[in-house]
Amino acid sequence: ETPAITATPNMPRGVEGIISLRGAIIPVIGLASFLNMERRAGGAKLIITEFSGHSQAFLVHEVDRIVRVDWEHVKAPQAMLTGSSNRVTAITELPDGKLVSILDVEQIVAETLGEEPIPDMDPVETAADSTVFFADDSAVARRKISQVLERLGVPSQHAQNGREAWDKLSQLARGAEQ
Repeated sequence: ETPAITATPNMPRGVEGIISLRGAIIPVIGLASFLNMERRAGGAKLIITEFSGHSQAFLVHEVDRIVRVDWEHVKAPQAMLTGSSNRVTAITELPDGKLVSILDVEQIVAETLGEEPIPDMDPVETAADSTVFFADDSAVARRKISQVLERLGVPSQHAQNGREAWDKLSQLARGAEQ
């Protein structure tokens, strides 16, 4: 159940306040208010998450269910659905026909609470023909990973999701076989 949320002054848009959980002070991000959606009356639940060593809570109306979805059923949204914010990374349709938006929670946290700066790093020695390949559905995570690799002087390529990563790696493998 949701503990009492303490409102605090000067909080960014979408931050409802803070809670104390097991001795830690955690900001509470109200997803409905952050996403400019009407907040429903009634009970609310908190989903506690951790990204990059920081904990935060997302205030939601309810948790209906947790589902696993195959990549074949996850579609990139049209540009008009994401706008310039990139808060929606994908759309999927559940077996009952319900459409679900998959949110980029890293983007929401970055917009709400800010981003940690990339620390200074010395370049590393790599083999001349080596490249790091990574995949992440979050634009924020891809940008951060790319920035770290650039500072390290490591060439990289990326994919936006597992399906795209598989396709690119398969293409590279076919090229290597030839």
